[in-house]
Amino acid sequence: MRRALAELRRLPTKTPLPGDSRAEHATFALTIDALFTTPGLAASLVRRPTIGTLLRCLRKPQTPERALDLTRALRAQLAFELACLGALTAPIELGSLPDQ
Repeated sequence: MRRALAELRRLPTKTPLPGDSRAEHATFALTIDALFTTPGLAASLVRRPTIGTLLRCLRKPQTPERALDLTRALRAQLAFELACLGALTAPIELGSLPDQ
């Protein structure tokens, strides 16, 4: 779990992928920062298979396009999980949705 938490924490520090919206990346960074201000929230999320699997797939994506798809899927899933928990600090608008 420590590795997954570290990977989640590092995602916003990476430069946006080609084809990714800088505004969406910045919003995602703020969401991740907010996760780590609430004790246990980030750990609770990375334990969920829907989030943990996407984080593991992002470790070594096959192509840049696949990395972008996985990042979009992770953003959407995080928004969904946070909404279900009632833990959204602000509304999240996803400009580009995952393919699946």
